[in-house]
Amino acid sequence: MKIVWIMMLVLLQGCGGGGGGDGESNSSPVADSLTETVTDSSPQIEPVALRDMQDLSIPDGFSYGSVETYQLEVSVSELFSKRSYLSIYTEFLMGSDGTYQANNGSKVTAVPLESGEIEVSFSLPSATSEFLVEIWSYDGNPPLQRVFQTAEERATWQE
Repeated sequence: MKIVWIMMLVLLQGCGGGGGGDGESNSSPVADSLTETVTDSSPQIEPVALRDMQDLSIPDGFSYGSVETYQLEVSVSELFSKRSYLSIYTEFLMGSDGTYQANNGSKVTAVPLESGEIEVSFSLPSATSEFLVEIWSYDGNPPLQRVFQTAEERATWQE
């Protein structure tokens, strides 16, 4: 028990008392040098002129919209007189055999075709540059595929 008391006294004495109220400064030389270092290394901030909204120049035809609407007209009645459906994708890769592999997670729409004809309206992010259209039949054959560019808001597929 004596050892515990002695160790406690040594620890308390080693921590220091912090001085009294005799008017002496309690700051340490280390703290003063850190303060000086921080103030000496602060960068000079130069004022920047503020701009108004009237100062901005926006080119003609610029759109803040993040979504564009497109129209697709399909007429493949000679190829698909029976039931078929159309799917549109924004993400796809070309396979080594020349066919496209669509990312099903990027499907924009899927609609049935009536007698091989349809006109469909759909929206895409404005950053999209092209989209894949697939026409599927229910006979198990691979789909017809065509890639369209988004430069035009209206596209036509006729066969």
